[in-house]
Amino acid sequence: MDILQTHRLTKRFNGLVAVDSVDIAIQANRLTSIIGPNGAGKTTFFNLLTGLLKPDNGTIVFEGNDITHLPPHRIVKQGIARSFQILNIFGDLSLFENIRIAAQSERGHGLEMLSSIHGLQEVTQATFSIIDAIGLRGKEQALAKNLSYGDRRVLEIGIALASHPKLLLLDEPTSGLASRDTGRMAEFIGLLSKTTTVVLIEHDMNIVLSISDHVIVLHQGRVIAQGTPDEVRRNDEVQDAYLGGL
Repeated sequence: MDILQTHRLTKRFNGLVAVDSVDIAIQANRLTSIIGPNGAGKTTFFNLLTGLLKPDNGTIVFEGNDITHLPPHRIVKQGIARSFQILNIFGDLSLFENIRIAAQSERGHGLEMLSSIHGLQEVTQATFSIIDAIGLRGKEQALAKNLSYGDRRVLEIGIALASHPKLLLLDEPTSGLASRDTGRMAEFIGLLSKTTTVVLIEHDMNIVLSISDHVIVLHQGRVIAQGTPDEVRRNDEVQDAYLGGL
C-alpha cells in the first residue's frame, strides 16, 4: 500500500527547475532510498514533502489526504518527520532535554504539561523509551555539543522519532561520519525501517544497495529510474548519470 504519492511535483528557482514533474509512490513498511548526483533535487524534494517549500505545480498525497499546501507543523501532525543534512539540535542542552522537548511538543502541550505529575511522568517515560530505541542510554545527561558526531546524528533521528512518525525522511544521515560509524548508522536505519516507513537520501552507495528495499534515482530534477537495488545497479542510464560502473 502506498503511504505517500506525488503527482507532477515541480519546483523552480528562477530559471532552474530543481524538481521536474516528479511522480513517485512510497510504499508503507519498507525502506526507500533516493539517490542522484549533487544538484539532482533530492533535498528540495524533501523540503517540498515537509512544507518548507511550496511547489509551483503538482500535488503531494499522504495516506489519501492532500497535504500539498499544509504548513510544516501540520505535516508533522499528519505523521511525517525528518532529519536534516545539517545537524538541527540544541547543543547546549542535554541529550535528554533535546528529546524531552520534542516529546512534550508532540503531545500538544507547552510548559503547563510539566505542572502535573502525570504529565511529567508521561513525557519522561516517552523520552527514555526513545533514548533506549536509539541506543544512547547512559549518555542522557551529556550536553549534545559534547557528544560524538555520530551520536549527535543519532540524537537528531531520536528527536524526529518523538513525534511518532508514520513516515521518516532521513537526509544524508551518514554525512560527515567516520568510516567506523557509517556501519553503525546503516544498521540503525535498517532496524528503524522494521517499524517505520523510511525514505533515505544517501550518498554512500554501499549503504543504499545493502539496506534498501526500493531505490529511486533523480537526475536534473527528474526520476530516471527506480526499482530494487539490483535493478537500479544494472540500469544503463543510472550507470552513466551516477554510479560510474559500480
